[in-house]
Amino acid sequence: GTVYDYDAMDNSVRLVDTIDPSDESLKKSFGANLQKMIPFTGLTKSEFAEQAGITNTMLSRYIRGNSSPSITVARRLACILRCSVDDLFDNL
Repeated sequence: GTVYDYDAMDNSVRLVDTIDPSDESLKKSFGANLQKMIPFTGLTKSEFAEQAGITNTMLSRYIRGNSSPSITVARRLACILRCSVDDLFDNL
C-alpha cells in the first residue's frame, strides 16, 4: 500500500512511501518504534489498543514485527502517538 502523511500545520498531504507488506525490516522497525513510543502516551498496551480500535493480539503482532498495519490503522496509531506515519516506520 501507499502511505500518505497529513500535515495539519499547512493542511497538506504528502506521499510518505509505498509499503511492501512482505518487507521484514520495515515491520521490525515499526514494531520497535511502537514499543518505544507507547509508554510516552501514559496508556497501558491494552488501553492503547482499545483507543486504536485494534485487539491486544494485533498490537502484539505489530510490536513483534509479525504483521504490518493497514494505512488506516497506521494513521490512527500515529494520531494517538502524536507523530507522523513516517515516524512510525523510520529506523529511529
